[in-house]
Amino acid sequence: MAGTQRMLERQGRTKGEAVQGDGRRHATAPIIETRTPAAEQGTHRDTWLFETTPYRLVRFLGMGGTACLYELQHRRLGKRFAGKVLREILADDAQARERMAREGNGLAKVHHPHLVEVTDFTFVADGRPLLVMELLAGTDLRSELARAGRLKLAEAVRWVRQAAQAVGTAHAHGIVHRDLKPENLYLHELATGERVLKVLDLGLAKMLDTPTAPAPERRYPTERDAFVGTPEYMAPEQLLGQDVDGRADVYGLGVVLYELVAGRRPFEDSPDPGQACLHEAPQPVSRWRRGVPRLLDRVVAKALARDPRQRFQNTDELARWLKRADAELSRQRQRRFIAAATATITGVLTFGLLELLWGMQ
Repeated sequence: MAGTQRMLERQGRTKGEAVQGDGRRHATAPIIETRTPAAEQGTHRDTWLFETTPYRLVRFLGMGGTACLYELQHRRLGKRFAGKVLREILADDAQARERMAREGNGLAKVHHPHLVEVTDFTFVADGRPLLVMELLAGTDLRSELARAGRLKLAEAVRWVRQAAQAVGTAHAHGIVHRDLKPENLYLHELATGERVLKVLDLGLAKMLDTPTAPAPERRYPTERDAFVGTPEYMAPEQLLGQDVDGRADVYGLGVVLYELVAGRRPFEDSPDPGQACLHEAPQPVSRWRRGVPRLLDRVVAKALARDPRQRFQNTDELARWLKRADAELSRQRQRRFIAAATATITGVLTFGLLELLWGMQ
């Protein structure tokens, strides 16, 4: 139990965000809640790093556990991008370099409106890898939860459905995410003001040599001795270090949906959430919030089944059921509107009738 708790404590990260001159927040890397070394503060002195690339440095955006994030501008096209550079302290770490290359290769071959788009993978002047991606404007779901406590039911269903569709496309290309959580789900604001969800960070993903096998038969072997992912969002089989497939991502999205609806994770009150996940069924999400339709309650429960054979067998199936849940929410809103309108009309008519009767006396 103590070991699981230590694993949970090691996940003490939050996403950062930076505000552009246009007033919109732009994505940064996850910011570790500790002081960063002075040598890696990321000021204008980093300009030289990009002299050997097609990009020039605009500004430093933030620093995460493994990488620094910059806003870059293509020298010829003038278009701006986000550039992710491996931290100096990890420059000689072969596993960290391979993980970033894996993220770039994985994202580059998968195209979906709800996946962050990778446009280039190269190296900066000192040889560290540079992953170039679309520049996002907005905030992540962790920040949304911090602001609102919990989301509107329709919003929660919409965002997780979009994430499920994107992850399903990744699965079709032989990629399982393995680290789905609010920090990795970003609400990107388009120029029209509309917000769309983008799935971030495939650094922990696993790729296959033969991605044509249908899920869940397709297997994504995990490093047996490595603890990969964020414990609160990991499926039981992932916590146990077993082989995982796309159903582990179904579970992760189930935890996210539970948190967006209830404002809390399934086993948040447990002294050892990891052990609780392995041996207990979570409380229905409707326990923590009134007005949750039965269909949505069942969808969340099925996504969080301990046995992967009892879950939705892929994220596409989860997305289809979330579409049904969204339709049920729409019908629920219509019924409430009709009931309110009927009550108002009835009240007006009753008041009018009383006035008429009073006048006749």
